[in-house]
Amino acid sequence: MAKPTIFSKPFALLKGISSSTSSSQTPPLNEATAESGSKQPVQSATSTYKADTDSKMQTMIGGEATAIGENTKATGTIYSQTFDKGAIKISFGSAEFKAAAQSSESDPTYAAADSYAAASGADLFLTRTVVSSTGGKASGQSYSGESSRTVYLAIDIEKFDLPKGPITISQTIDKYTPQKIGVVDGNVAAVKIDAKAEADHTYVATDASALSMEDSLSTISATVVTEVA
Repeated sequence: MAKPTIFSKPFALLKGISSSTSSSQTPPLNEATAESGSKQPVQSATSTYKADTDSKMQTMIGGEATAIGENTKATGTIYSQTFDKGAIKISFGSAEFKAAAQSSESDPTYAAADSYAAASGADLFLTRTVVSSTGGKASGQSYSGESSRTVYLAIDIEKFDLPKGPITISQTIDKYTPQKIGVVDGNVAAVKIDAKAEADHTYVATDASALSMEDSLSTISATVVTEVA
């Protein structure tokens, strides 16, 4: 699977900042703690920056999609890569979930998709989500469609915290597209995941479900958690 381009030149944000390395083996955080900005830095008595007392960084990315109608399709793709490069830890990836439904013109259809990302232990966390939806009637059929795509970048600087705490920048764009969805045939539910973590101590967990019912439903959900320390 081709690696997506998430943010160009992320290291440019860290120009002039250097640190020593530190790692320790710790059990993975539970999913409920994977929230951006959850670091608890300790103020250094001899410096203007804060000492980083947490040597691990965890990220979570996932989504869900549901389509209801005579012909339905729900698909999800997750890509997540996390590395410990010594001076910094870096994680990036994307999640794209799509739902589409078609029925005869007299029958209703429904399609919904969602995607998200979160990070714990990161000094810098960037996310962007685009949600696109459509629906209507054409050629004797009713149709609904929705897609959601999230990309993220998380960076943690070893033994260093920003003076005012972690930086989190999130953007969500919702848009309506009038074009008709492609042909949907049958009832399909599918998930594809590509996840990797590289460090002295690593953790990768995936959770996915997919269900389809003839002439009525397709639904999926999936989550990936990665951690390096």
